[in-house]
Amino acid sequence: MPLRFKNKILRTSPSGNKTIRTCALKSALLGGIASSTATTISVAHQGKKNHKILIPFLFAIVIANCMMFGKILFEAAVINPKLLFSLSLVIGAMILMSLVVLVFLWKGGR
Repeated sequence: MPLRFKNKILRTSPSGNKTIRTCALKSALLGGIASSTATTISVAHQGKKNHKILIPFLFAIVIANCMMFGKILFEAAVINPKLLFSLSLVIGAMILMSLVVLVFLWKGGR
């Protein structure tokens, strides 16, 4: 169900670049909670159809994968809280690198 909703948001977005970025962000957040892999595949298919607006799709893929990092930390906290500190260092570095990529895409895509 979330993937259908996400695809509808991406398909019905107006051609304005700012609106497409907003829709891609919302889609990535919702889809990343459900499944970052499915969101990545779905957004990649949308990007393949629309070569002119590729940056918002790349942005959505990175956001969906960042959501996965948060899910991993949450699962570790529930299952084995002792593991949380060592995982948070590694996952924190991955989130930091993802944020650098997001800033680059956000600034470069305007």
